[in-house]
Amino acid sequence: MILDEVIASALVKKLGGSARKTLSKHISKALTQNPIPPIHLDAQIPPEGIFLHPHLCTHPMVMQILSALGMGDDFYLWFMHANTAFPGAGRQGIHRDLPHLFPELKGAIPGTSYVVSIPLDDFTMQNGATELWPGSHLIQDPDRKVRSSFSESAKIAKNPLHPIAKNFEARAKKLKSIRAIMKAGSILVRDMRLWHRAMPNQTSRPRTMLTLGYNRAFLALYPSQTISRVSYRKASTAQRDILRHMQSI
Repeated sequence: MILDEVIASALVKKLGGSARKTLSKHISKALTQNPIPPIHLDAQIPPEGIFLHPHLCTHPMVMQILSALGMGDDFYLWFMHANTAFPGAGRQGIHRDLPHLFPELKGAIPGTSYVVSIPLDDFTMQNGATELWPGSHLIQDPDRKVRSSFSESAKIAKNPLHPIAKNFEARAKKLKSIRAIMKAGSILVRDMRLWHRAMPNQTSRPRTMLTLGYNRAFLALYPSQTISRVSYRKASTAQRDILRHMQSI
């Protein structure tokens, strides 16, 4: 589901500037371990300052949509990241972010984890707008060999030749896909079981989006990211509720 340009351009500009500063820190750290600059970067964004704006983790439209999708009234924010595809970034392997909780069942259960993506740049065919397979979140994986955990999905995304990515590639040929062509400030809501991949960035500029992950409360066993005590105290009542499983530091 895509909501077109629902976040004000002035806010998007501020978010982009702050995200780039955070990305620069992550890149500098990465270069100390590997002299080759990253072409895909998934960087954790601290929920503070501009990233605590009410139109991010508690956007009214997103809250309504998640509730309507069956997330109930007790879901929480699991993570906030910035995903960037730099110039020259290639095609990712097809992957899910999360596996099915009960893959042995004949039918999929309702979603328990969703990602909300907010592009900070226009997403186009040229800069590698995400490819998605609508309905693929309902496809079960009874074969253990093609299941992946949250941490394993990142490895599959980076390697299109990974056995699971190749399995998805073969199965995806029988399905229709779409590209998430959208303007900066739009919002994309998707089930974390949905098959997807980033496509090649053939432009001279990076392409960045914020990704916010939401879980049902019973999945709070997954480790969440941290938030400073100062930021948590500054948060509104609604934000504190959605951030309640983040560890205060």
